Amino acid sequence: MTRLARSSGRGGRLSALVLLALVLATCHPAAGQEGADEARALARAGRLDEALAAYTAFLTAHPEDLEARKGRARVLGWLHRDAEALEDYEGVLAVTPRDAEAALDRARVLGRLDRLDEAEDAVRAVLASQPSLADAHLSLGAILLRRGQAAAAADAFARAQALAPEDPTPLVG
Repeated sequence: MTRLARSSGRGGRLSALVLLALVLATCHPAAGQEGADEARALARAGRLDEALAAYTAFLTAHPEDLEARKGRARVLGWLHRDAEALEDYEGVLAVTPRDAEAALDRARVLGRLDRLDEAEDAVRAVLASQPSLADAHLSLGAILLRRGQAAAAADAFARAQALAPEDPTPLVG
């Protein structure tokens, strides 16, 4: 295409630009989402190995897709591949450091890795910016309970319940 543009002068450049515009128009972002949608469906169906393969294939073509990266990190966590999940969450947070969902999921992975100080720090950072996020209080309660701080955990669970009274999760801890 470059040689054509050079040899044809102005008209060749215009043709090359029109061709490029047509190619870009057919590469609409939504057109490539099928792989991510398939991966989500596989994960919901509990077909985790297949979901992981679908997310990985999708991310090979779309490495910038942070939602797909979070989806793959969740699947990796469910497969007990926490070190890899942590790597994906940290990649997401490097781009969007205020992503509370990714930060809380990362904190849960840190907790499973018995890195409770880091997990608690991560949850408290989320709470500093979003104090009304019930899920963050729930995560803090779980960490405090693991540390043997039952009274503080109960307070965190109570805050989570007060913020999301329709959610029964804090009642079962």
